Amino acid sequence: MVSFEERHLRLIEIVAEVFAASGRWPKYAYVEAVLDHKHGLNYDDVIVDLPARTVWSPSGVGPQSEVIAGVPALAAIPALADDLQRFLAVVAMLAARELEYTPAVDAPRELSVSGADVLAAGGIDAGDRLAVTKLHALIDAEFIVSFSGGIEAEWSLAVDRRVRPFRGVQSIDEYCARRWTPPTYQPAAAAELAPSILIVMPFEHEWSNNVHDMIELACGEVAATVADLRWQRADGISEPGRITDQIVNAILNAALIVADVTGYNPNVMFELGFADAAGKPIVVLNQNLDENPFDIKDWRAIVYDPARLADARTELVSFIRGGLVAARRGA
Repeated sequence: MVSFEERHLRLIEIVAEVFAASGRWPKYAYVEAVLDHKHGLNYDDVIVDLPARTVWSPSGVGPQSEVIAGVPALAAIPALADDLQRFLAVVAMLAARELEYTPAVDAPRELSVSGADVLAAGGIDAGDRLAVTKLHALIDAEFIVSFSGGIEAEWSLAVDRRVRPFRGVQSIDEYCARRWTPPTYQPAAAAELAPSILIVMPFEHEWSNNVHDMIELACGEVAATVADLRWQRADGISEPGRITDQIVNAILNAALIVADVTGYNPNVMFELGFADAAGKPIVVLNQNLDENPFDIKDWRAIVYDPARLADARTELVSFIRGGLVAARRGA
């Protein structure tokens, strides 16, 4: 189990109390105020040396930003033991399903597990809204699978290789030991780092090249007023080494992420989730907002028609400019 200092535990307790009562994550403004008023602690001083991926605020420290606690942090709260055990049972089931599944030779990988099967694995009654909401929040926070659908309707989980480390997992301590944590990178110094945009999108669709060209044109238009602006598509990263590490490094060094989530490609969703956890400004593109996984439905998104990319380009230029301003302000 991860060890925390007393000041870390005070922060975790504030987040966990809201989560236990509602299944939701508290807003930064609430957490920061309670931490100060009740415990005399400064949020920035507490968060700065927390172990990686234990407590974080994906969207920075704005008044509407949420503060999320991962499984290692919540494991420090005895009252949440049952919720974590239900989550663990679900993860073990998903890892077992993934091991049994081999996609067709000529088909994209697609393994979907129904919400009913997920709840059965966790021993959760579909009518227990609080338990269901908590499970959704934990799965979303840990980002080892992707959602399709919403809590108010039928939903499922898209399962991919991210669950493989958890095959046969039997305890929360074991889960935490296998859990991925970001590698330590040394981003370029601010003086050396020109503003950059990372383009994250699926590569295999017939519309992919046209959409990528549209994004590049939008970046070029913004570059006319932003000195030294650079951009690259994630599949353009060709340095030797593990591609996952390279993309993580590119995300950490990017000022802005442009992500096309059409079809919620698992790799795109993984990269998008990491960028969100790193607090990067994100511009989301989608051809059908109704098909967004429920956990990103509230994000600002450009819904576009692939036959009308000129319209999308105009809107994207505005969003990119706003995102780069947010990046300069440290949002």
